Amino acid sequence: MKIDKMILVLAIGFFLFVMSLTSPAGQQEPSYAGKSLGHWVKELKKGDEQRANEAIRALAAIGAPAVPELAPLLKDKSYSIRTRGVAALFQIGPAAKEAIPLLIRMLGDPNSGEPKYEGGAVTMTLGEPEAKALRLLVITTLYHISEVAMPALVAALTDNDQLVRLGALQALELDSTTPEEATAGLLAVLKDEHPGVRGSAGRLLARRGREIVPSLVVLIESSDANGKKGAIGALGELGPAAADAVSTLQVALRDGDEGVREAAAESLGKAGPLAPPVVESLVVALSDNSEKVQLAAAIAVAKYQVKEAIPVLLKTVQYDTTETEGILKDLDSQVGDLLSRTVEESTAKDATRAANALGEMGAAAREAVPALIQAKQHRSPEVRQAATEALAKIEAAIDKETRP
Repeated sequence: MKIDKMILVLAIGFFLFVMSLTSPAGQQEPSYAGKSLGHWVKELKKGDEQRANEAIRALAAIGAPAVPELAPLLKDKSYSIRTRGVAALFQIGPAAKEAIPLLIRMLGDPNSGEPKYEGGAVTMTLGEPEAKALRLLVITTLYHISEVAMPALVAALTDNDQLVRLGALQALELDSTTPEEATAGLLAVLKDEHPGVRGSAGRLLARRGREIVPSLVVLIESSDANGKKGAIGALGELGPAAADAVSTLQVALRDGDEGVREAAAESLGKAGPLAPPVVESLVVALSDNSEKVQLAAAIAVAKYQVKEAIPVLLKTVQYDTTETEGILKDLDSQVGDLLSRTVEESTAKDATRAANALGEMGAAAREAVPALIQAKQHRSPEVRQAATEALAKIEAAIDKETRP
């Protein structure tokens, strides 16, 4: 019995010893090269680049246990520390999955600034190259731990935090395909109040091709103005593949919201060859009480040589704005044919505007060169000057296009 009691005492003692090694109180902190995790995190935060790089290598070697210590660095006020924190997570790789939510949010707000929406595109308050580089590093890190990143990105599309949704969209846009499991989240994002966010979701959904059209049609028929604009924009991204939705877009041309009508006209213009009744509905939109809708309709029907579009198109060149220049540069050669006839057949005022428009179109207006050469002999000095300047712009654009 004494032996049995001795064995029992020894066994209990050994058990307690083992438990002490695995309990929180007695657990040893992970280390690398004889130095603790805490030591390497402190080194990472110091200004010396050489020591910081050594710390990153050490933390990568420690692996998953280092992630909880690195996560707070992603919120640090110092750009340098945030960058080093992301770099360390990249080195750790898939074991850093715990940090994915923070990385996604960093894409939406990598420099503690609110997103801005300019010209329909999302831009961040990060003009500095360093901040752009940080975003690229974050995206690269997410895809480096791709074994678990994609489900997290899909889930982030429906997050209550707008910055998280924005970050997920930006990361997904870098991939060449859109995962099927992201469809529901992307359709929800089409209802976002900001056009840049809706546009990003629309581009991603358009990668699904014609199969996404029915879902977009349902959204147009059942959603508010933002949802309608988002879904209509996605149809525009599909181009001719959205042919089955043309009748829905025609109905949207009569919507009570100006933005919905404008988006419908733009998307119809991208939907490929249109039947005469559809073109006629766009001609009616040329008389819309909104100048934005008028212009969108004019650009859509001008390629069908609809003369009623000419006054609306010429009106755009009355104002020398960046937006106008962008619109004119997007016009195609068929619109150029219509404008070149305007140079030949219209009053001096309209001929001058048409020549200016052709010049802004650049290489797309190459077919109008003969008409502009003829216009250099026009009786009006304004027309002659406009034609000369337009020819110079077109020739420069063609030269740039053909230059190796």
